[in-house]
Amino acid sequence: ADAQRYLHAAWSALVLAIAIPGNVVVLLCSFKYRAIKVDKITVVLIQSIAVTDLGVACNWVVPRMSSIIAEEWIYGDGLCDITSITSNPFIKSVFCNICSFAKLLS
Repeated sequence: ADAQRYLHAAWSALVLAIAIPGNVVVLLCSFKYRAIKVDKITVVLIQSIAVTDLGVACNWVVPRMSSIIAEEWIYGDGLCDITSITSNPFIKSVFCNICSFAKLLS
């Protein structure tokens, strides 16, 4: 059971290490430097995917990763309720954005 917990925590840490800097770079490049040279709709969709991915990483992965490491929920009932309520819309938004992007590319 410990090996599975460590693997899950390591996977979550890897996801965070890639998701947060990667999405911040995408947002910086698209907002500040206007480095993404495609049509406006595609840029907005890419930005939307980056924002929702950051939301999932911060709202879903961070609390669960630290809870896996601590072997219990460490944030109290309030954050548990907030995380439960906000995780679902973020995840649905990611899927909707990806489907929209796939439709745009086809």
